[in-house]
Amino acid sequence: MIITDKSLKENVFRNHEKESLSFIFYYLYYNTPLHWHEQVEFLWVKKGSMTVTVNTETFTAEEGTIHLIPSGSLHSYTTDGCVHRVFLADKSVFEKNEIYEKYISPFFQPGIHHISTKANDAPEIINLFSQLGIEYSNQAKNKDTYHHTATTLLSLFFMLWYRRFNPAELFPEKNLDHFKKAILYINNHYAENITLEDVASHAGFSASHFSRVFKSCCNMTFKQYLIIIRLKKAHALLLDTNLSIEEIAFRTGFNDACYFTKMYKRHFSSPPSSIRKQ
Repeated sequence: MIITDKSLKENVFRNHEKESLSFIFYYLYYNTPLHWHEQVEFLWVKKGSMTVTVNTETFTAEEGTIHLIPSGSLHSYTTDGCVHRVFLADKSVFEKNEIYEKYISPFFQPGIHHISTKANDAPEIINLFSQLGIEYSNQAKNKDTYHHTATTLLSLFFMLWYRRFNPAELFPEKNLDHFKKAILYINNHYAENITLEDVASHAGFSASHFSRVFKSCCNMTFKQYLIIIRLKKAHALLLDTNLSIEEIAFRTGFNDACYFTKMYKRHFSSPPSSIRKQ
């Protein structure tokens, strides 16, 4: 089980506490605000397209592309109903041997650039991506062999990426420590009446410069990001507690329960009350 800093990084395994491996595979259906984590993330856009931001670069992930998001990278996804799959792998899943040291560990080094390729140019990678999804879905049925099969497939998957892209040759990203400090502050104080000026001052930016950097990195405004963070926190409380919708709204920084319901429905395509009926 991965131990992550819940305030500094996305705790990607929060809802997967029974995982037998530090590896998760899932479908992504809605926008994901800017965040980072220690795991290497893989994104496969099967149908449609989406806007992806990785550190300071924003690009369109086209249908039929597959992307490697390096460990520690700030990233976000803006989607409009496209079909895509994601999986994340933590370095703790691998046995620390010669194969790991040569072909896998370089992808977990901080600062490497994200990688993209077309699925048609990498059928062997796509085939393994699909096999990993099948193995992950059937782990309960194949519990006796799941650990060994999954780690073998993951190791081969990373080696295929290494064959195409030697991470040692990738240029490092800019140092984003100050910006990460700002994101951390938002995640720690989202329930308070914080402003862009508050966050900029805490991270050592002027308000105007921070606003420009934030929009460049996140592909959204500070206000939009803050609302999404509050909605994600509220969604977790709806799932994990018996608090009333009104109490959850106020605990996550919404001073108006009606406004909270409106924004929640806009983001998740269903009202918060629907969660309690499941």
